[in-house]
Amino acid sequence: GRKRWKEPKRGGEFSGSKTTAFNNENIKFSHLLSKIAFKVQKKDGYTGNTTIKNITLKGTKRSLTLALPSTVTFTNNAGGDDITVLNTSITLDGTEQDAGTVMVEPGATMTVDVTVGDSSTPTFVDIPVNITGNANTVAGQAYAITLSFSGKAVESLEATITGWGTETTGSGDIY
Repeated sequence: GRKRWKEPKRGGEFSGSKTTAFNNENIKFSHLLSKIAFKVQKKDGYTGNTTIKNITLKGTKRSLTLALPSTVTFTNNAGGDDITVLNTSITLDGTEQDAGTVMVEPGATMTVDVTVGDSSTPTFVDIPVNITGNANTVAGQAYAITLSFSGKAVESLEATITGWGTETTGSGDIY
């Protein structure tokens, strides 16, 4: 026989088992974090050789607790909350290159430290992460942040929303 439609239980919940299907119910999922993909590139006209050694994201928490169905609590990490995005060398070659992807706490005010060349300490410190169109990151959105280097400083730090939501842009330069 044909299965009959079952009304959802309290709160729009559906049940099923190995022998009783969900009747093709739509299950809704939303991302509770923000995703940031970092990219690095030379600024137009810069012909020098720059090697990016490390990128560290600051201002967000590394630990969280998820209470289903939708409550996320972010907590301080005993070892610190800085997130290492890149910990290997990338030599800028004139193309946009992937530098790492992280999932972060939505709404955090973040900065980036960048180490270039042979330095053992960050060369550029506390570069603000600015999201165009929003004050900060939003849950369920993916962002592409492009760091453009000109040999002297961070000239632009561009943030573009990608994948999970509507597109927006921002930037930051490294000289």
